[in-house]
Amino acid sequence: MERDDGRLDRHLPAGTHRLPTGATPLGAGTRGGSGQVSTAAVAERNAAIVERFYESERRRDLETWASLWHPAGRQTFPFSKESEVRGINDLRRVTARKFEVRPPYEIHTRVEAFADPHRVLARLRLVMTVPAGAEVNIWCVFHFDDDGRVLEVEEMLDTASAPPVPQ
Repeated sequence: MERDDGRLDRHLPAGTHRLPTGATPLGAGTRGGSGQVSTAAVAERNAAIVERFYESERRRDLETWASLWHPAGRQTFPFSKESEVRGINDLRRVTARKFEVRPPYEIHTRVEAFADPHRVLARLRLVMTVPAGAEVNIWCVFHFDDDGRVLEVEEMLDTASAPPVPQ
């Protein structure tokens, strides 16, 4: 029997998910003998991956950043010229360029799991060095596959907090 989202684990007790073969390991005590993982453990794992995602951005570590993505991952930026980037090769290309040209900035994160353990909200406050002290608020919704790889990041910009974009 399928769940509404098409996964075949509807028969499992509420709050559990069956991990596919080769799934990202979770902490001790989170699995039962049947390979079931609690919803809380999945949400916790995915929130930790979002923290790693932004730590790799702080260090401008493209290899770690790219390793967190599903090969067919997608990122959307509603207020950017390149409003959608699909696939790991294009994600790497766009991010490598960002790491090269963007001046240093601080990334402050607050990560919150949704009730759906495959989605995580990251609230970001970016403090730019140019212009000095400019702050930008961004919200990102991360979507994960069952293995804990990022399928999609929907980025939303608080336009009122952003400095004007040169025309």
